Amino acid sequence: MAKPVKTFKSSGGLSVYVWKNISIVDGMPKEFHTVSFSRGYKDQQGAWASTTNLREQDLPKLKCLLQQAYEFLVIKETI
Repeated sequence: MAKPVKTFKSSGGLSVYVWKNISIVDGMPKEFHTVSFSRGYKDQQGAWASTTNLREQDLPKLKCLLQQAYEFLVIKETI
């Protein structure tokens, strides 16, 4: 399984992941990035699981993590 290029985490089990992807455009490889998120939690049996469903209190944290991911990508693009 591929690993993210960068992971941003906050309290409450939220994580934002930056992934590197390669597509072929006009016969040439073209690199681009995508971003995903998840929230970890313990299920009824006490095992760790993840979801993309968020609680109201998760939204401000996700906003900050997404901002960090955006800044990472913008800075990465200018180097």
